Order: sequence, then C-alpha cells, then structure tokens
Amino acid sequence: MPQLEDSLRRTTAALCVLLGQTPSVLEKNLGGSPSVPSAPAEIALGIPADLLQRRPDVRRAERTAAALSAQIGVATADLYPAVTIKGLTSFHTSTFQSPGRSPGAHNFFDANSFEGFVGLDVNWPILNYGRIRNNIRVNDARFQQAVVAYQNTVLQAAADVETGLSSFLRNRERAAFLSESVVAAQRTVELSLIQYRQGAVDFLRVNQAQVDLVERQNSLVVARAGVAQGAIETYRALGGGWETRIGKEFLPRETIAEMRARTDWGAVLSPDYEKGTDFGLFRRPAEGPRDAAPDTARAKPVHE
Repeated sequence: MPQLEDSLRRTTAALCVLLGQTPSVLEKNLGGSPSVPSAPAEIALGIPADLLQRRPDVRRAERTAAALSAQIGVATADLYPAVTIKGLTSFHTSTFQSPGRSPGAHNFFDANSFEGFVGLDVNWPILNYGRIRNNIRVNDARFQQAVVAYQNTVLQAAADVETGLSSFLRNRERAAFLSESVVAAQRTVELSLIQYRQGAVDFLRVNQAQVDLVERQNSLVVARAGVAQGAIETYRALGGGWETRIGKEFLPRETIAEMRARTDWGAVLSPDYEKGTDFGLFRRPAEGPRDAAPDTARAKPVHE
C-alpha cells in the first residue's frame, strides 16, 4: 500500500503541473470514491486524418515544414537583382544680411533653399551564384528533412491511435468473457459449499473454488481497467480534449486580456484565426485505408 500511495501522489503531482493547478484544487475536482472509470460503449472517431491534426506534435511538425518551405523562396530571391531607391531632402540658406549676423528665418523655407536627391542602388551578386545555389540546396534539404519528420510524426500518431483502439476493443472483449467466467466461478463456489455441507467433498475443494473465483474477479477488474486505459490512450493519441475548446479561444480569458493589454494582438488570439491561412498546406499527407476508417470503435482496427 505505501508503494501504491506514493505512486498515486506522484501521478497527482504530475497532473497538477500539466493542468496548472495546485494539489488541493485537483483533489477537489477529483473528489469522490476512487474507482475504475467507466469507459464509453463506443468511441466516436470521425475521420482519423482530421483528428490527428489536433495533436500538438503533428501541428508543430507541419508548421516547421511550412516555415522551411518558405526559406527556399527566400534563398532563391538572392539570385535576382535587388533594387533600392535612395533619396535625400534638405533645406539650406546662404543669404546673409550683413557680416556677423545670422540668416533670416524667412529665407530658410524659400523654394530656393530646398534641395533633394533621388537615386537607384542595384545589387546583383552575380559572382556569388555558386554560394547562393548551394544555400538553396541546403534549404531544400532541410525542407525535405522536415517533410520526412512530419510524415514520421503522422505515422507515429496513427500508430498510437491504432494501439489505443486495439487495447480498447480487445480488453472489452476480454472483460465480456471474464464476466461470464466470474458468474460460472461463483456458481462453482456455491455448489462446492453445498457438497461440503453434505459431506460429499472436503474443504480443499471449496478453498480451490474460492481461489479460482478471486483470480477471475481480479482478472475482470484488470480487463475493465484496460478498457478505460485503452479509451484514454485513444483520446490522447487523437489530441483529446478538443471538445472543450470548440468555439472558444484557446487561452483563458484572463490570460488573453492580460496579453492584449500589453500588446495589440489583433485577431491572432481569436478561436477561428487559422481559417483562411495556409495552415492546411501539408494536410492529409497520405491517402490509404486510414482515410476510410470507420466512424466508431465498434469496428475492428485497420490492421485487421
């Protein structure tokens, strides 16, 4: 028990750090008798390719690839001439009324006192084309590396979803079988007690039946916990928690108000800021069986 209590305390502290809450607040939110959470009968998934986009690691890999793609264009722009327009304006006067006296202020703003200069500055690094082309190749290689990293991130996310779904489905089937097994073991204990009272069997038979019942009950509890754990793993693999942010701003209102009081953020902090942007530049990188995956977890995983 001390070891389990220590593990529980460590897990609670980790949740406090992730949620940004104190242990007392978290314990109040988690109040009630501790028990294995009841998993839903089915998990509504929708289109997995769309749900994976909610994962922070997938979004980060996508934005990194988009940024490095833009760097290729920046490096390519160095191949073309850069034209700079330069200008200079000034006022001066050299009109003196008499020696030792300052010029009149009214002469300073006369038309004859104005002078200006406009010119063009052309910079074309023709002799550096080798270095520029190599820089383009470097940026292209970095972009390709980011694309591969993005694809690997999506594949890993899909594997996490597949693992969570498989755990959810198989433990649910196992729990159904073990539930029937527990009922049969309970009947066995009852029959062995009747036989023991009538002297047909010794108590060793009763004890063996009770031990078998306890083992099956323990396996049933483990299977039910596996169902809940599988559901948690699936929701986490899909970036779970998005339902609580639908139509809302991503940051708390207090934090947004504090940030806007310091800086003009415009519409950046609004919930629909990404609409109309290039956020979907690398969406749906691969077509395949996963795009046609079922909407709920009642069906079998893809690998079957």
